[in-house]
Amino acid sequence: MRTSFGSRLQAVRPQFGQVWTLPIEAAAATVGRVTPSAAAPDAGLGALTAAVRAALAGAGVPSLTAGVQRLMAAYRSGEVPAGPVMATRADAAAYAAYRMPATVAATAAALGEMELSLAGWRPRSVLDFGAGTGGASWAAVSRLDSVDTITLLEQSPEAIRLGRAIFAESESPALRSATWRSWQLGGSRGRSAADMRAAAASGPAAVRQASDGPCAHGPAADLPGADGTAADVPGANGPAGDGLAADGPASDGPGAGSPAGDGPAGDGPAGDGPAADVRAADGLAADGPAANGPAADLPVVDLAVAAYVLGELAAAQQAALVGLAVAAAPAVLVVEPGTPAGHRRILAARERLLSAGYQLAAPCPHQLRCPLDTPGDWCHFAARLPRSAVHRQVKGAELNYEDEKFSYVAAVRPDSAVTPRRPAGRVVRRPQQRKGLVLLDLCASDGRTRRELVSKSKGEAYRRARKTSWGDPWG
Repeated sequence: MRTSFGSRLQAVRPQFGQVWTLPIEAAAATVGRVTPSAAAPDAGLGALTAAVRAALAGAGVPSLTAGVQRLMAAYRSGEVPAGPVMATRADAAAYAAYRMPATVAATAAALGEMELSLAGWRPRSVLDFGAGTGGASWAAVSRLDSVDTITLLEQSPEAIRLGRAIFAESESPALRSATWRSWQLGGSRGRSAADMRAAAASGPAAVRQASDGPCAHGPAADLPGADGTAADVPGANGPAGDGLAADGPASDGPGAGSPAGDGPAGDGPAGDGPAADVRAADGLAADGPAANGPAADLPVVDLAVAAYVLGELAAAQQAALVGLAVAAAPAVLVVEPGTPAGHRRILAARERLLSAGYQLAAPCPHQLRCPLDTPGDWCHFAARLPRSAVHRQVKGAELNYEDEKFSYVAAVRPDSAVTPRRPAGRVVRRPQQRKGLVLLDLCASDGRTRRELVSKSKGEAYRRARKTSWGDPWG
């Protein structure tokens, strides 16, 4: 029986910028469970919606709206926060309803490209830095069916409380048994770069750690909540394009975006902070643990993820965090908002990873200087996800979907079991289709950007170009 437009649900495909529709009856069948990536093209968003809805209870739209407004003000301030962004239960509830699905969608898209580059890569363990309510870990389990062990590091007790409750609603064993740790970079918020360098000279800063244990499975009836989930980068309400736009089509020019809605700053490149060249085998092996620092307390894992966290740190802290990720895992993924400031943080992380000897897996088709590191331009991609009715109400938005703009870098240690297969190019703009012609803006393997015109006369290449999306490999 044909379903009406209103009874269909839009969700995210593993590829960038592509949208598929799923009848709501089929979506309901997936609620409450996380399935392997091959069977979960919505990056687990259907199951996440149900889990967040079950974990949150009590608060209505006015309470959520107030929490969302506080979060938006914090993100837009451009200042490094003095304390946890999710300091209260209301803040954590607003974050889970308005930001967690976007984190899942963007991280899952980046992991999908990482998988394409690393043939045979099957990570089992994940370390999630600055986990919030667990969006990046949810994406990892949804996208990578090999993951069975997760450790999440987060400084906000309320985010941990709510994240545990959300994970308890999943049928994924990896999520239900996840280990949550109360953790931060040694209380280094507010310290200057000079202080951080001085601390690095005598070893990494100490870590404060507690609440280390399996994920709790109890109810969360005392948590304020909402009726559904959605997400947004403030000011990024429009469909996919090259810029960040309000509700309505996004423009295509490289300068169309706005830093508005970016996470708290750390806008410049990370400096010479600590732990720049730490290698996983140098500080965490059983026969030689690192002394007195955070690296000594972190597990050795297959994949370290830092999603939407660098913007809450000063530049030297950003460098330290990337160093800890390098120390913990042979594969590292860093995701930030798709704004000029977010891209600058990704470029700084990229440089730290290259300095540590890592090989880039995605999105870069080369290891040379980024050709999009120019005024008015930046490298970013988009993942589409549905908005709930509640999210549209609290944001005053009309569209029933949004495109999460994000920048990312993924890299692996050269002595790991897999070697990146970088493409000849990466599509860095939304492809433009004309009659009998497709225009592709590419970042090429020679470290330059170029526009490729694929005409209908090219046969198979033309047919492939018509199916190619923003962020896909090419050639």
